[in-house]
Amino acid sequence: MSDAAEKRPVHLHPGETVVETRKLGLAAYIKMRGGSLLNFEPDTNMFSFKVKSESVGKSVQDWEFEYLNSCCYRHDSELVNLRKLMRR
Repeated sequence: MSDAAEKRPVHLHPGETVVETRKLGLAAYIKMRGGSLLNFEPDTNMFSFKVKSESVGKSVQDWEFEYLNSCCYRHDSELVNLRKLMRR
């Protein structure tokens, strides 16, 4: 689905916005916090989410800071470190 014309149209209601990221951990965090996955572009690894009212106006950087300060980030970091041990 790399061609922009193939993308599904996004229908946003008042109080909704779209957030996009290529970071897998952040994408999982946004989904866990109620984001609805709209699209995934495999060519660019771009995730697109529709988020609701309390998230409107949040930039991707706001989402990143929230994620980095959450227990989810620590869990993801520990998982990566343990996976490195398994590959030795």
